[in-house]
Amino acid sequence: MIMEKLINRPEYMEKLKKWSVDTGVIKIVTGVRRCGKSKLFTLFQTYLLRNNFADDGPIISINLDDPVQIQKLGLSLNNNRLLTDYNVLLNYVLNQIKDKKKYYVFLDEIQLLENWQMLANGLRLRENIDLYLTGSNAYMFSSKLGTILGGRYVEIKMQPFSFKEFVDAVGDQRNLSEVYQRYISQSGFPQTLKYGGDDELINSYLLDSVYTNTV
Repeated sequence: MIMEKLINRPEYMEKLKKWSVDTGVIKIVTGVRRCGKSKLFTLFQTYLLRNNFADDGPIISINLDDPVQIQKLGLSLNNNRLLTDYNVLLNYVLNQIKDKKKYYVFLDEIQLLENWQMLANGLRLRENIDLYLTGSNAYMFSSKLGTILGGRYVEIKMQPFSFKEFVDAVGDQRNLSEVYQRYISQSGFPQTLKYGGDDELINSYLLDSVYTNTV
């Protein structure tokens, strides 16, 4: 199996490392869809494993935008296209906790779950759970969120590739003016790099997968 190359996102990685020392704080990474939030979680999980902070047991990772995982968990959609019964997911996670060692729990696209705040708060109150969430909807943060979560969360706002990150991803520092033109025309969304400069594929991806779901 060919492993996908992950581009380091040092600014966001450092923030996750900084806050990982406090399990009582929920780490919520927000940003537009396709800006790299899921890949950031993969990077951070790799960091945890390589530095012996965790092994495969203490990392629990769930993507609520993945139909296969949703089906396995037994979650269903309501009329508003939200996943229902957060208790199903809560019980699943708690059943994975086998001992008192620290567990890292990653829940991707949490805004797709109805009453996700109740789930997050329930997990936060467990002393040996370090909770990480991603969300794509700017409206997921209400004025009452701080009260519901006991004020114990930090939001990490993520953007698509900066120009420096784009250069690192392309791997060409000799022709920066040309790389900059690519960056301007193709955008900083990571997926566009896979299309080899094909404008038709890039524009179709941006329209169908990014702009349609954002604007």
